[in-house]
Amino acid sequence: MAQENDMDEKITLQKEKFETRVQSAIIKMKRLGYTPRLFIQMINESDSVTAIKTLLHKRSITDGFTRLWEMKRLDLSMENIVYSEDWGELFTPEEKAIARRRLEEYEFFPKEPLSKEDSNEG
Repeated sequence: MAQENDMDEKITLQKEKFETRVQSAIIKMKRLGYTPRLFIQMINESDSVTAIKTLLHKRSITDGFTRLWEMKRLDLSMENIVYSEDWGELFTPEEKAIARRRLEEYEFFPKEPLSKEDSNEG
């Protein structure tokens, strides 16, 4: 039971950190003159993780991704956020692979995420 509570708490903390990271990216997009209205609406109807999972599983890229590519700011894309940081169990390996493939198709090569072992060394 205690282990289950620890896991729930860990996932809750990961979600909170992820939500903060997504909101930070949205603020940066707005400062650059782009407001991802549809994405914000999706977040408001569910949450960032659910919205991004929905978008990752679409066959085609989103208008927002295209806009960020045109702006040369794929670093702010949700795909980059999903792939380049360790979000524990929020996203499956398949979802991370989709994000990476999408970025690489547009010649944006995300940094490899640090594994838990790497981040605990040194």
